[in-house]
Amino acid sequence: SNRAAWHLWALTEPSPRGRMTRWHQVTTRFPADKLAHAALADNATSVASAENDPVALKLALGTYEMLLADATTDQERVALTSSLGTMRKWKF
Repeated sequence: SNRAAWHLWALTEPSPRGRMTRWHQVTTRFPADKLAHAALADNATSVASAENDPVALKLALGTYEMLLADATTDQERVALTSSLGTMRKWKF
């Protein structure tokens, strides 16, 4: 039940794909944890980019879209919209 411990657990995974998997587990356990969702999106983006992985890209896009739907400030919306625009142009 300790969210901070789960964050540390995810952060200590040495492989990018493993971190992505761990962050996915954290977001499943704590669905309202926006920081965990942001970390999941970031790690999935890294895996997608480094490995040309369309599944990781789909996970990243879906997570960014969820964060955009829940954004509460213009700055958040601009940053997320920009990221989504860039990533939607990627072709593998």
